[in-house]
Amino acid sequence: MNKHDRDNLNFILSLDEAGFDQWYATLSDDDVDYALEIIKAGRSELIVQVAEMQDDVEDCTEAMTVLKGFML
Repeated sequence: MNKHDRDNLNFILSLDEAGFDQWYATLSDDDVDYALEIIKAGRSELIVQVAEMQDDVEDCTEAMTVLKGFML
């Protein structure tokens, strides 16, 4: 997601319910598609961040064994 998309997502997330309804009423179908696209992208980023925070793998022996087959 680029800075423009991030700024747009932050704008959407900053709206209260009345502001959101007012903003949404002005959108074209293409604008709605774009808004949904950046909301989904933001959601995906959050899912990855949560997974990374919960990732507490200490023993990588098995992974290293598998990866050795792909190393030159």
